[in-house]
Amino acid sequence: MPEFYKGTNANVRAQIARVLIAPSTYPAPTQLDHVISLSTYAVNASYGWVDVGLTLEPLALPHSITENAFVTQQRGEIRKAPTETTFLARTTLGEVTLANKKYFMEGDSITVPTSGQNRMYIGKPKRLTNYRMAFLNLDDDNGKIDGIIFLKAQVTGAAGEQVWARGTATVLPIEMQAYPNDDGIVDTTGNDVVRIDLQQT
Repeated sequence: MPEFYKGTNANVRAQIARVLIAPSTYPAPTQLDHVISLSTYAVNASYGWVDVGLTLEPLALPHSITENAFVTQQRGEIRKAPTETTFLARTTLGEVTLANKKYFMEGDSITVPTSGQNRMYIGKPKRLTNYRMAFLNLDDDNGKIDGIIFLKAQVTGAAGEQVWARGTATVLPIEMQAYPNDDGIVDTTGNDVVRIDLQQT
């Protein structure tokens, strides 16, 4: 009997995310090696990247399109026109550091008020900071890297919700929303690029 189910096993990959963040003032990354070295896996400091550390929950990347539907009078066809596209990234950080709180809770500069202490003020921000985000995965079987880059991203209201409890690891849930870039990068149809998907071959 011929095989009914069709597919390519090599395209099925276990994805474990490495999450990186960079200020939007650095050059716009458009390739994997703009994020990390493909030989040593060290961050590319020329693009401002830093690792945010280990994650304890899967990385979710919701992508939704909102549209309006209308009927053409001549032919009675129902057509849809997109009105808004939303790009999100959501996960939970296991490393609850002041540096990570600064990124994902819009914290102030980290200072040393006295010996043995670090301090960061967190207030009500008047504006949200723009960052670049990168999400990478290394396939253990073939040694190839998949990547997703948000060229312009900001924290959302879901970021920074901490829970302290006895016998439970303290975590830092984060959520970032991506927006059209300010770097003049467009796709082949002239749309401002929001997200870049990359795959090492």
